[in-house]
Amino acid sequence: MLPRTLKLSPVQWRMAADVGFFSASKGEAQIRKALLHIQERAGAPNDGLHARLGPLYDRLSRDLDGPEVAPFRELQRDHILTTWPLAPGDEVLGPRVETRRFHSIRSLANATGMGTVRLRKALVDAGFITPLPTGEGTYPRFHPAEIQRFLDRLLQGAVVTTQAKPDYHDIPAACRRLVCSAREIVALILDGRLKKISRHTEREGYLAVLVNVWEIRPCLVRASASGLTVEQAAEQLGVTQVQMRAMIRDGVMKADLAPNPVTAKPQPYVTEAHLRDFRMEFMTCKDLADWLGLDRDMVTKHLKAADVHPIGPPDKPYGFTYCRLRIHERFVQALRSGAGLVNPISET
Repeated sequence: MLPRTLKLSPVQWRMAADVGFFSASKGEAQIRKALLHIQERAGAPNDGLHARLGPLYDRLSRDLDGPEVAPFRELQRDHILTTWPLAPGDEVLGPRVETRRFHSIRSLANATGMGTVRLRKALVDAGFITPLPTGEGTYPRFHPAEIQRFLDRLLQGAVVTTQAKPDYHDIPAACRRLVCSAREIVALILDGRLKKISRHTEREGYLAVLVNVWEIRPCLVRASASGLTVEQAAEQLGVTQVQMRAMIRDGVMKADLAPNPVTAKPQPYVTEAHLRDFRMEFMTCKDLADWLGLDRDMVTKHLKAADVHPIGPPDKPYGFTYCRLRIHERFVQALRSGAGLVNPISET
C-alpha cells in the first residue's frame, strides 16, 4: 500500500495496484513473500513496524478494521509475529503479544545489557548461543529458551545476593578491570573453573551474574613475550618512546609483534638479535657516549663539528641516532689529520 501523499500519475497508480493484485492473487505464500520483501528494505536498526511496513501496516492498525480485510489483517499479524522480535505486551494490529517467540541481536543486547558488537563477538561467534536457522541474507534470530538455557548455565550454583561484595563485579565490569574479553570469562564459567559466582537479585539476565576478579586473574594465562618492550628498548638506546616507535614504524629498528601478557593486544617487542642488527648499522648518542666515556652533550658537539648529523629528516624523528659508517669515516679522517675530534678517544 502506497502513501496517499505520494505523487503518481493515474497510470502509475494503476500499475502499483496491478502489482498488489498480482501478489494477492497468487495466494498466501506469495503475500508472505511480498510482506517479507517490504520488511527487509533498507532502514535504520531501530526502525519500528510503522517505518518498515509503511502505510500498509499503518492503515491496518488505525482505520482498516472491517470484516472484508480481516483475513489479510490476520495474515499480516501472523507474519509479523513470525518475523519480528516482539516482546510480551507489544501491541500488533489489536491484540497484545503474550510470549516472545525469538530475539534479534538488538533485542538480545537490550535484554543482556551488552552492546550488539560485543554480544556478537563474545557470545554468538564464540558458539555460546546458537541462532535459529534462517534464510540466506537474513538477520540472526534466537529462541528465548536458548537464551534462558545459557543464563541458567552461567548461574548454576551461584550464591544469591542483594548487594555485590568487594571484588565481585558483573561480567562487563570485570572485563574492564582485568582487560580481557567477555568470551574468556564466560568460557571459564561454563568450563567450571570459577567457583565464586553470585546472582544479584535486583538485576536481570546476564548482568545479574557476578564474578570475583581475583579468582579470574590467575586463570587468564597469557603467552610470555620474548624481547624488550618499546619502553625498555628506548631506555637502553637512550631515545624516547616516540622516537623508538618511529624507528620501528619506518623499519630503522626491527621488531616482532606479540600479544601483551596482560591485555593480549599485539605490540612490538625488540629482541637482542634486533638490537645487534641495529647496532651493526647505527649508533645512538648514548651508545657512543658510553663507549667514549663522555657526556652526551660533548659527544653531540664533537659529531656536529665533524659534520656528522642524526639520520632521518631535520626534525630528528629518530632522536640522536647516527649512521655508524659515517661516524667511522669521520673519526678515521680525524685520526689522519690529527683533528681535535680524536682527543676524546685518546683520553679514554
